[in-house]
Amino acid sequence: MPYSIQLTDYAAGDSLNDLDVKSISLDANDVVSPDQKKGVLGILKHIVDQTTPLFKPPFVKNLILCIVLMFTILLCNNTTILWLPEVLNRIAFYQEGHGGDSYLCQMVMKEPEANMTAGGVSEECVGTVNSAVFVPNLVVGTLQPVVMVTAGFVVNYVDKKVLMVVVMILCSGVSFFSTWVPEATLVIVMFGAIPIIISVSYNILTSLLVELFPTYIRAMAVSLVMVCGRLGSASGSKIFSRLIDSHCPLLFQLLAGLLICTAILPLCISLKDGKPENLLNRLKQIILPFELKHSNTVINSGFLIRGHIV
Repeated sequence: MPYSIQLTDYAAGDSLNDLDVKSISLDANDVVSPDQKKGVLGILKHIVDQTTPLFKPPFVKNLILCIVLMFTILLCNNTTILWLPEVLNRIAFYQEGHGGDSYLCQMVMKEPEANMTAGGVSEECVGTVNSAVFVPNLVVGTLQPVVMVTAGFVVNYVDKKVLMVVVMILCSGVSFFSTWVPEATLVIVMFGAIPIIISVSYNILTSLLVELFPTYIRAMAVSLVMVCGRLGSASGSKIFSRLIDSHCPLLFQLLAGLLICTAILPLCISLKDGKPENLLNRLKQIILPFELKHSNTVINSGFLIRGHIV
């Protein structure tokens, strides 16, 4: 089937001569969508066709790396966001009861309490919320989206993988040293900074997912990575609830250790092309899964590409 590329000047809007394609070949990394079949079997076959290429070279390596990174990032981010009000509440009541500051774990750890009366009847647990928790939560909730939006502009000027490594190492350090600070205000700032900092890595990883996988299997790749990320959120919540009262220092050491161990993984991600995107790369993305091969033609980067069948 003949195929041509119509070039239109951005500035003038004038239509130029069609660029005749000499040959069309399938790129090794691209997948052609299979014929759709109706019914449940057709849907299942379509799911299998989308999923199978992800577990084969060259995609399986990047998929595993992205899954581990998303698991770690959402474990750190969502767990600290979930437990932030409770931690702030415990710190506020500790300050009221003891009249001073202390280390993080001393302020948030609770002693086991007997909820049984003398007659063997269980007493109702009543939770109280200190008004001091609302302002820090509001600040964190406001700063996090601002930082994420700002990071979206910054990543255009720096290496994404290197920035992700720096952010994860910084977040690991904040988590580790937050248990060493004997001042409540600084403890609150450091604990609240953990989800703000790690959210930058989340933005970078989601943008990398778009670059790593071709269009046909990209949706399935993002779905698998996000499912594993949600498992990280659930796991982090369970671990936090188990350790915060009994092994609080170990909890933050594990969080810092997990971040520092996975911080090197972004450097192992293989991008298709580390060079700035040129017009031919855009051409390949627009008419994926085909790679155009042409000769004796000069293309300027000021043109809009629009493909059509002739």
